[in-house]
Amino acid sequence: MIPMRQLPNALTVFRVVLVPAIVVLLLDWPTETGRLVAAGLFLLAWITDLVDGWLARSAHSAITTFGKLADPIADKLLVASALVSLTILGRIAAWVVIVIIARELAVTVLRWVAVRQGKDAAVISAGRWGKIKTTAQDSMIIVLIAAATVPAWFNGWIYLTVVITVSSGAGYFVSWYRQKSLERSLLHMETQSSGRLSVDVAPSQFSDVLRHRLIRLGVTPNRISLVGLVLNLAAAGLILDKQLFIGGLVFIVGSVLDTIDGKYARFADMETPFGAFLDSTLDRMEEGIVLTAVAVWYSDQDDRWVVGMIGLAVVFSLIVSYARARAGSLKIDCKTGLATRPIRVVIISAGLLLAQNPFFESTVLLTICIAGLTGLTALTVVQRLRHVQIALS
Repeated sequence: MIPMRQLPNALTVFRVVLVPAIVVLLLDWPTETGRLVAAGLFLLAWITDLVDGWLARSAHSAITTFGKLADPIADKLLVASALVSLTILGRIAAWVVIVIIARELAVTVLRWVAVRQGKDAAVISAGRWGKIKTTAQDSMIIVLIAAATVPAWFNGWIYLTVVITVSSGAGYFVSWYRQKSLERSLLHMETQSSGRLSVDVAPSQFSDVLRHRLIRLGVTPNRISLVGLVLNLAAAGLILDKQLFIGGLVFIVGSVLDTIDGKYARFADMETPFGAFLDSTLDRMEEGIVLTAVAVWYSDQDDRWVVGMIGLAVVFSLIVSYARARAGSLKIDCKTGLATRPIRVVIISAGLLLAQNPFFESTVLLTICIAGLTGLTALTVVQRLRHVQIALS
């Protein structure tokens, strides 16, 4: 018998267990029976999401910090995995899935930035809009899974879901902007009352001469971040043009810029909240763009399973970032895990360079790298959940 305090957490874990079952049913059993069973499991997962929240609220002692972390991760994993599978099956447009996942990524990064600035993530909660968004998305997914043919009018519901998703995400940013405006007002009042503002500047790791020269040349952290984005877009274009080796080299250069923009911001005393937000957002966006190009390359070869693995790798990478942000809101440093961003960059780069180079070509090695990336990111999600659970026990 599961104690009442642990029942909501048990339902959350059960929801995570249902994810691979739903994906396998959709991709490996594309029959009417398979669709109906998958739809039933997704509906069951949705019900457990409603029930565990109700149980936690009705019995206050059942609200645990682990549940606060694991519950939203399970929800995002369930929705993202189902949407990626439906995209592979051609039942929903890829741009819809990209918008939904991008919204989750943007809100995750925003929460992470807020936590890094010493704020409780609750100050940027979107409240009721989040529940409306979940209802719209889950009902849309169930219909797309279960229906033999999707009626034309249902496109209206899909578009409405996209609007609700974007609007609920915008609510987080509005809350964050209001919070920042209030802080600026208070800081201005404090500065006027004291007559000065004391700022502690970390010592530079480089010479002041180099710093001033770079600043005079107009080099800013945000420009470095944007150059990195352009290079990653170029890498994606090269991959789509089947130039994997050159695309891998450009991806490496772009990724290097992504690693130095934050360091340069601290070095040149140019750190800003927006710069940190832009850096974090572009880092995750660029990885997704390049992996999407690789997925298209595999799709041209009619290799649906690798396309599915890439989709799951993107989803798990999102969850890895979300877990760190959510753990930060619980005052837990959660950088643990094997598949951190530098490791993911190395794996992707190695796969692209090995798949096509002047010496030999081996798409099998790229497939192995993709499988390793998917497995390691999934393992990292588990590692971070376990890390937080131990920290809270």
